[in-house]
Amino acid sequence: MVTVEIGDLVKDLEKYHDDMVFRLEQMVRTFSYNVAMTAIQKTPIGDSIKYKGYYDARTPPLPKWEGLAKGNWQYYRQGLGHLQIVSGQASGEVALDIFQSDALAYKLGQTFYIGNNTPYIDELEYNYSPQTQGEGILQPTMQVVTSIYQFSLPQYYKEAQGAI
Repeated sequence: MVTVEIGDLVKDLEKYHDDMVFRLEQMVRTFSYNVAMTAIQKTPIGDSIKYKGYYDARTPPLPKWEGLAKGNWQYYRQGLGHLQIVSGQASGEVALDIFQSDALAYKLGQTFYIGNNTPYIDELEYNYSPQTQGEGILQPTMQVVTSIYQFSLPQYYKEAQGAI
């Protein structure tokens, strides 16, 4: 009769599994953060002085100052959720902080969405603002996303601090 003690092997395999899951989750979080950051950067911020009439015409809950579209990029676990009322000149940075916090809940295998449900986001996408330079928001964002996907994902995995 031959016996083999595999307890240490099982423990090592469990550690490897936990480390790999942790790294993959971190990789997805970093990737999604960079996608959101790019979308935020590509979203124009208005001018509540130059276009005062547009801002004055807004009705609650829409604020009467700029930055709502930039501040409404969000991490969603199920389709588009509520309108995120984040506005002002720093709205993009605030939205990115909220996004990062929400994305910490991501678990390997879950589906999530990055989206913006500002009422006029389609107009911005279709170049209502000269700040989009005729490219909208999605096209330049997807160019960066493709680049990240092709070249950075392995690096994100390597850089993730493992659970071991």
